[in-house]
Amino acid sequence: MGYVEPREGSKYQGHKSKEDRTFIPDSLNCGLWLSCLDPATTITEIFDAIRTGAVASLNLTPAQKGYATAAASLYFMKHSGAELFLAQVNSPRGVWIHGVRIKAIYNKHGALQQSDLSRSRVLRIQGPAQEMTSELWQKLWSNSVIFQLSHVERNQMNGGQAEMYFAFARIDGQACSAKMLTERQAELIGLFQCEYAKDPCDPW
Repeated sequence: MGYVEPREGSKYQGHKSKEDRTFIPDSLNCGLWLSCLDPATTITEIFDAIRTGAVASLNLTPAQKGYATAAASLYFMKHSGAELFLAQVNSPRGVWIHGVRIKAIYNKHGALQQSDLSRSRVLRIQGPAQEMTSELWQKLWSNSVIFQLSHVERNQMNGGQAEMYFAFARIDGQACSAKMLTERQAELIGLFQCEYAKDPCDPW
C-alpha cells in the first residue's frame, strides 16, 4: 500500500512542525524516536514489531545523505505503550528488523496521552461485497487526503457483504480524515458502515 501524493487544495492536517510541540517529561511522554533502522525498513515492518499498545502515529524518515540508516518518530495512544516498547527495545533480546537491532529513546518532541481513546488508526468498513475493493476506497480518499497504509485486510461475510480493515500510519489527518470523508459521501450513506477498529499493535 503506497504513499499517496498530495493533491492541490488538500485539507490534510497531519504532521505538525517540531516547533508546535512542547517538552513532555519521560514519565508522561507517549513519543519515541527510533534509530538505526535499516534503509529498507517499511512502516509495515515497524508496526509488525509493535505489540505493546495502540499507535497514534508513525513517521518514517528514510536514510538521507550522510546517514547510513533510517529513523522514525513513533507516538502511542498511551504512555504505557511507549514505556513497554522502549523496555522491549532495551531488553537483552531487543527488537530486530532486517537483521538490525533498532534503538529507541523518548522523543524530545513529546506528546501526552491521546484525549480520545475511542479513535484508532484502523478503520473497519462493511458493505456490498462487489464494491469492497482497496482500489475503490483509496481512490475516494486520495482526492482529499494524503495517507499511508500499513495493512489492508478483506473478509467475506454472509448476505453478500464484506468487511475491510485499513490500517493507516496515523490517526489525525489520515484515519480520521478518511472516516469523515467516507461518512460525508451522500451516495455511500446507507450502503456502507465505517467505524474505528482495534489496533493490532495493542495486545489487550
